[in-house]
Amino acid sequence: MPSELAEQSNSEDVTFNKETDELRFKLMKNPNPYSYDSPEYSGTLEFNQNVVLKPGIEYSFGAWKRQNDVLYLTIIPTENKPLLPKQKNKAW
Repeated sequence: MPSELAEQSNSEDVTFNKETDELRFKLMKNPNPYSYDSPEYSGTLEFNQNVVLKPGIEYSFGAWKRQNDVLYLTIIPTENKPLLPKQKNKAW
């Protein structure tokens, strides 16, 4: 019987209070633009966890072009940006 109880508790739906302060998603090209006022990228999205953007926090954003005219957009707190090495162009 104890193993049956363990099985039951493992099979139940468990929800966690997950939260993030980062947004990362793809923007798809609008396949049916109606007029010049239509957005070039549009769609819908559904988040599987809470996304909290707080006032007074500086956020950095970027968009990268991917295949098939898709844009990959990120919005993250500036303090979470990875530290990248500083580079300079060198004229030959």
